[in-house]
Amino acid sequence: ADLLARRGDLYRRHEDFAAAALDLAAARAAQSDYPLLDLYEGMLLLDTGNPDEAEALLSRSLRDHPQPASAWLLRAQARLALGQAEQAAEDYAQAIRYADQPSPELYRDWSLALVAAGSKHWNAARDVVDTGLKRFPRDVSLLALGSDIALAANQPDIATGYINRLPPTITRLDQWQ
Repeated sequence: ADLLARRGDLYRRHEDFAAAALDLAAARAAQSDYPLLDLYEGMLLLDTGNPDEAEALLSRSLRDHPQPASAWLLRAQARLALGQAEQAAEDYAQAIRYADQPSPELYRDWSLALVAAGSKHWNAARDVVDTGLKRFPRDVSLLALGSDIALAANQPDIATGYINRLPPTITRLDQWQ
């Protein structure tokens, strides 16, 4: 089951989805309780545009094995595809919690999920940006996102605070003028 599942995942990464599905089905037939099978099948379903079934398998995987940050991230992506932005934001928070070294992109995606959940979540989205900036103080994508959220919330002074933290060479670019 392990070899079939890993080969199925390799096929998935190379976008040979039919071969991936065959190997994952064979892995399930060989050992239905193989620990990573729900995760691998969830990734395949997400990649092939089936977020409903992907979310169900990833939820089952997380129920049994809650530590992998990647599973939280994948379920967040499935939930966003299903229009469940608040739940996706919760999953991004868990992905950061379990990640050995969370990236600025995880904070950005968490914040964007909160933005997608509606204007009542914009302050929380900015809080996430600020939390990410504590770890990555000069990350341009987080600074840009923070300024965009502040401008959308009609808070130009807060937006200016983010912009003023940018390196001077960046603020001279047209898009920052």
